[in-house]
Amino acid sequence: MAKKFGKFLLFTAAAGTAAAVAYHFLAKKDNTPAAAEEDDDYDNFSDDLEDDTPGRNYVSLAKEASEKAVEKAGAVAETMVQKVGDAMNTLSEKFSGAEENFTTLSQTISDAEEKVEKDVEEFFDEDEAAEEDSIEEETPAQKDSKEE
Repeated sequence: MAKKFGKFLLFTAAAGTAAAVAYHFLAKKDNTPAAAEEDDDYDNFSDDLEDDTPGRNYVSLAKEASEKAVEKAGAVAETMVQKVGDAMNTLSEKFSGAEENFTTLSQTISDAEEKVEKDVEEFFDEDEAAEEDSIEEETPAQKDSKEE
């Protein structure tokens, strides 16, 4: 059981990671900055004052692309939720059967313990009774030897 549950946890972790990576990739895909200039001299502040062009990137408002991405992510999420729900149902069915087996097994074990205890008790009672009988049934020769 633990092995299957471990596999289930590994699967859900992998699926969650894959979903997070896909979301991050889709979110950051269009926001990749242009190649940074290698020869920036940060000590020379006069160069910065001469640049009049803004260095900002603007986000395009592509509504259709974002709607498609949201629909695709929703479909993937729905599929994942369905798979996780199916796996949870399967696990709950297996655990309910295991609970019944555990109850039956524990009852069988307690019955076996009671039987063993009773058998051991009877065994020692028989030994004690046999010893008492042998003490009480001394032969006349033994009685004569004790009297002398």
